[in-house]
Formats: sequence, structure tokens, C-alpha cells
Amino acid sequence: LGDDQTAVSTEIHIAVESERNLCQLRHPNIVRFLHIAQLEHASVVVFMELLDGRSLERFIDNKPLDEPKIRDFSEQICRALLYLHSRQPPVIHRDINCSNIIVCADNTRIQLIEFGLSIKLEQSVSHISASTQSPKGTLNFMAPELLGAGESDSERRAPALPDGRSAELRDFYSRCIAKDRRERSFALELLEHEFLLGSKL
Repeated sequence: LGDDQTAVSTEIHIAVESERNLCQLRHPNIVRFLHIAQLEHASVVVFMELLDGRSLERFIDNKPLDEPKIRDFSEQICRALLYLHSRQPPVIHRDINCSNIIVCADNTRIQLIEFGLSIKLEQSVSHISASTQSPKGTLNFMAPELLGAGESDSERRAPALPDGRSAELRDFYSRCIAKDRRERSFALELLEHEFLLGSKL
């Protein structure tokens, strides 16, 4: 059992260090990680702030959001991602979806949660390669390049926006879901997009 115990201890150490790094995050649109404790029997407990709100998935509840609300929430998400990606080394969430975004009780502020799949992006080609070869996250929200070769283009296609949405929102959305990663915008680029700047011009 010696090798197995060593492997488990190593994994626990990595998990603890990863969560401790999350405890350093300070951003209004990211849940606060307060403390991490390692217990017996290879258990790790993470304490986070208690949020008063509901998931974006429940907030929408089949009722479409108007464009000002889409703009507001999108800007907050982009600012949170820019903060994470600007850290040294960058923190990559890897599972941004409606169930992992909390709309606070005032219905104006959102917070990213569920960092269980997040990684610190090491400056190592082998590490980056390994992370892309073992994709993790919610299937319907994964980048196309992380999916297997078995899915057809129709199965990979992102949902279309409903009729009546502005050209600015459609362009913003297309830059988020572009199949070619080279055409997909970074958080900073999205923050400079005319859709998000519309209310400030």
C-alpha cells in the first residue's frame, strides 16, 4: 500500500495547495474562499462565504433576459474572468455555465462559483497539453476543440439567439462561441466590444 498511500498524499497536497490559492482571490464577482482544512481519512474541507441568491439557470427559468440585463451580467462575468486570467499563474475556471453563476439577492450582481475544476495554468507545454487531452466540464458548454471527434457539426453547434436581438449582441455572442479558437475573443477583448460599451457611449 506504500505507493498507493504516497499517490493519495500527493493528490491531497495538490488539492490543498490549489484551494489555498483560491483563498487568495478577491473580486466582487467571485465567491470568497475562506479557509481550507485537511482532515483524517484523506478528506479536505473548503469553507466559502454563504451567498444569498440563486443560480443564473434558475433566475432565467425559461424567461428571456432583456439586453440591458444580458449586457450587465456579461460584463461582470468578463471582469471576473479577466481577473482570474491575469493572475500569476493564471487561474482557469474550465466550467463556466448558468448553474455555476449565482445571481445575488439584489438581482444586479453575479458571482462565479464551483471552482472544483479550476487549474493554475503552469508555463509548461506538457501540462497544457495534458489538460486539453483530458477535458473536464459541462458537455454543452465545452469548447469545441475539447470534444471528441465523434460528434457531428450539428451536435457541436451552439444554440442560436432568438429573433429580435440586436446586431451588437449577435456579434458579441458569435465571438464567444466561435468554433475556431483563433476567432474566439478573450475576456479583455469582450470588455471592449461595442455591445458591452453600448450603455457607456
